[in-house]
Amino acid sequence: MKDARIRRVVKAGKTLLIDGPASIIMLSGKATVLGAPISPEEKVLVRFGKRMPFFFLEDSELEALLGDSASIMELEGETVPQSWKEAAQHVISKSPRLVLVMGGVDSGKTSLCTYLANLAILHGYKVAAIDGDLGQSDIGPPATVGFSLLERPVTDLFVTKPCSMIFIGSTTPSRACDEVVEALTVLTRRAEEAGADLTILNTDGWVSGEDAVEYKVRLVEKTSPEIILALEEKGELTPIISTLKDVEVLRIEPPETIRRRSREVRKSLREMAYKKYLKDAKVRVFNLNWVRLEGDPIMRLLGLRCTPDQERLTELKEVLGAPPIYYGETLDKAFLLLDRCLNKETRAKLELYFKKPVVILRRGDESGRLLGLKDSRGNLLGIGVLCNIDPKRRIIRVYTRVTETVSSIHIGEVRLNTEGKEIEYPSGKSLKPKPTDINL
Repeated sequence: MKDARIRRVVKAGKTLLIDGPASIIMLSGKATVLGAPISPEEKVLVRFGKRMPFFFLEDSELEALLGDSASIMELEGETVPQSWKEAAQHVISKSPRLVLVMGGVDSGKTSLCTYLANLAILHGYKVAAIDGDLGQSDIGPPATVGFSLLERPVTDLFVTKPCSMIFIGSTTPSRACDEVVEALTVLTRRAEEAGADLTILNTDGWVSGEDAVEYKVRLVEKTSPEIILALEEKGELTPIISTLKDVEVLRIEPPETIRRRSREVRKSLREMAYKKYLKDAKVRVFNLNWVRLEGDPIMRLLGLRCTPDQERLTELKEVLGAPPIYYGETLDKAFLLLDRCLNKETRAKLELYFKKPVVILRRGDESGRLLGLKDSRGNLLGIGVLCNIDPKRRIIRVYTRVTETVSSIHIGEVRLNTEGKEIEYPSGKSLKPKPTDINL
């Protein structure tokens, strides 16, 4: 479908809700987006899957380039809830070190963080925004948490440059609670050290169930915010809030105009972010003698230095019917790299032979893993996609745009194909790609 270009005159006091993908240029007049002033000749991009509220302070004219699935809805008045305005003014008057924003999926957390940050900046604050949502990160790629220092009001945190990022390797917080809590605690400290007067910590939408409650309570206890802004409709945050002590909680409602996003749209947004951080990437080859592997304990076995035992290889050939590509042992397990899967009977024979658990790795199973590349101090330099690991030659091939010296590589759970698409079963479980899925 061809993009549509339109001109539109909007009266003062009106709001245009614009769903992306769209490009907006103010031709005349004055407007704001979540508190950020929009001036004539300024271009504002609205990403696919995102909705922006343009509130017009005076009669204005704009030009809009609307992509496929984009739309414009005109409403009377401003769509930012009164409770948001009151909460923002309260925060600014209190001058807290850290504000934590909490709410369910698609409750408006990112919009609230953006609105609060913009108003604080306009009041002279130096603001840091931390994104703690692994699956829908606006600051840094998915599977990471990070923070940006905001120099001026913004319409979308996605355009800001991360000052610091920490790779988690999963887009689901329930699989990495301890790592996320520790990472966000570190980022709050780094934001303060970077000179932020106010740090705004945006959290993920996992709020239901005992595990979610425990996770969120522990996050609050570790980061110690002075104020929590709780976005809720029907008391869904009560199990969390009722457990908290010594912290001020402001309950505020989500906006009525919030856009609910499907699982497919959320996945598409993640894939757009992968592409952003892999733009202009190339294949780099790293020597495993100089680069340490972290993360997935099974994949890390391929990075171990092992001296082949010829007698073992001969005996393994008899058990398997063919020699393994590679094998090694630790004190508590043995591991084999093979070209094929094994049946239960052969697995049982191997465990009897080694007298300990045996991990079977199939060549190509590592391909497509999302990686975090770090420097000697553990700082995340950027992400990459694992092409393959050659344990015999002790090298790892990575598709990345990182050009700096890499000291460690964190192997995550997420898998991508050559087009930056997440590889999944329909049920949502990870799918191990064939070796040909990553051929870079």
